[in-house]
Amino acid sequence: MAQTGTNDFDPIQKYQVLLREFESLTGNIESITRQMEEISHKLSGNWRDTSFTNVPNVSFPFATQHSVNAEQRPSIKNMAESISRWHTLRHELVSAYKTIPQDRRYGFKSRLHRTRKTRFLRFSPVFLRN
Repeated sequence: MAQTGTNDFDPIQKYQVLLREFESLTGNIESITRQMEEISHKLSGNWRDTSFTNVPNVSFPFATQHSVNAEQRPSIKNMAESISRWHTLRHELVSAYKTIPQDRRYGFKSRLHRTRKTRFLRFSPVFLRN
């Protein structure tokens, strides 16, 4: 389970903390995905007009139309770790939701729904009754 410092006896608080962490991680993954898409777009448009900067032992003799800064690109390892964590956190979030008593779930959209662009699944609580 996530080490979030939540009180295990308050299922709503635990859910809300996990939800904030989940939404933050989802935003980070979406940002990494956009960066990867930008790099892919530059390369697929015309890789011959693309150069890379800040790559050790690699240089380009002339300026090109598109440039990719290697220090600012996301790593596959980072992406894989983030998505792995996302799946784990999603499972914890579903489990935390299930621990909230039925009579305290008022105002929740209890189903998962897909976001349009990223296809990530996320919860959408409206509010919780204490």
